[in-house]
Amino acid sequence: MSFAEALARGASRGKGVQAYWYTEHINRPAARMAAAALATLNVSANTVTMLSFAFTLAGLAMAVYAGSSMAGVLGAYFLLVVGYVLDSADGQVARILNTSSPAGEWLDHILDNVKHVLFHGALLLSVLISQPDRAVTVIALAVIATAAHTTAFTAHMLFEQLQHRHNLAGGERSRDRRFGRIAFFVYDWGILIMLVLVLPFRDLFFAAYGLITAYLVLACVAKSLRMFAVLRGTQIACDSVQGP
Repeated sequence: MSFAEALARGASRGKGVQAYWYTEHINRPAARMAAAALATLNVSANTVTMLSFAFTLAGLAMAVYAGSSMAGVLGAYFLLVVGYVLDSADGQVARILNTSSPAGEWLDHILDNVKHVLFHGALLLSVLISQPDRAVTVIALAVIATAAHTTAFTAHMLFEQLQHRHNLAGGERSRDRRFGRIAFFVYDWGILIMLVLVLPFRDLFFAAYGLITAYLVLACVAKSLRMFAVLRGTQIACDSVQGP
């Protein structure tokens, strides 16, 4: 398969689910090119997923030890951007090669959640190494941001599972999805990793991280309340959906 054929096949098989602005308009166009190149080399989608995770780990490790070095944070950011391009490319490779599978989707989602947790851990370690006198502040921010993300991730996954299992109505309307992609922009990995760029500027970093953490908490609460309202207002033809 030639590069042009792979690119055409990827375009003909859709762009995937709608995503946040950075992902939709910057990351996915770059990923389409990467996916076509990888597909011509017959690289499997799962291999691309693991390559993405490897670049992300390398970027986070560099961010930890970058300190106040602008060159260090730029290198870390570059690795994280490459990792994210590959993260968007894996699904496109699967569609081009016609190898989409539940296992591949599961692996992608799990590693996405892991990298978000490790991201906040990397920011925490970076500040503890270079500025230990602000340990309490960065520990609080990292813990709260991680809790907000993992709660939102779990709530969303369970919400989709319950909708599918019980054939529930209440999916988001197109207008709601557009609003969500704007209002909840902090969930966009491409936006979140920009925090790495301000690591050398500690006051700016803490201001930005504090705002993002607050926004993550508010977004988590808003999304969770909305999902609960949808589930609560839907009649389910079963005796009980709650556990013991």
